[in-house]
Amino acid sequence: GTRTLSIDLQLTSPGIFHVLGIDITDFDTLFVSGAIDEQKQTAGLIASTGHFKGYGISLDSFYTQAAANGGVVNGSMDAENVFYATTDIGHIDVDLQTNQDTVKANLVLSRDTAAYLDFHTRLLPIPEGMQIYPDALEVSGMKYQFGWNEPGFISDSGVVFVQLLITNDQMQISI
Repeated sequence: GTRTLSIDLQLTSPGIFHVLGIDITDFDTLFVSGAIDEQKQTAGLIASTGHFKGYGISLDSFYTQAAANGGVVNGSMDAENVFYATTDIGHIDVDLQTNQDTVKANLVLSRDTAAYLDFHTRLLPIPEGMQIYPDALEVSGMKYQFGWNEPGFISDSGVVFVQLLITNDQMQISI
């Protein structure tokens, strides 16, 4: 077909979220724009806001984007000066990219441009949940490797790893 859809939305207060029972208490202007083109098999979405407060989270700025082109989907999210309750998380950067039926994911947590956590993994959706294949982890400058006999499993009831091995030059953890 030749159907298209585009959206440009700007909200200046969280009032609509209150009416819907969503626990968002405050934000600067929320911008959302996107488009879908069925013939070209493309879609895109961009959203941003600042000074967000809700669900126990507060942050200075938030930006996310997602793009789909045929069967390839890419997405990213950046959030600055993030706090959960009173815990200072810092900067959050998430990147996602599909590769056939698998999602490559990278999560970076940092403060003052220095990453204190950098986690790379692959995710495979299955009907019961999601299989997780951890690839690399760096925590405060120390690099860790993973080994496993079976992938991890994420579902509504939790996260399960069977015989997960985490190693670096100075230690080894077997779960």
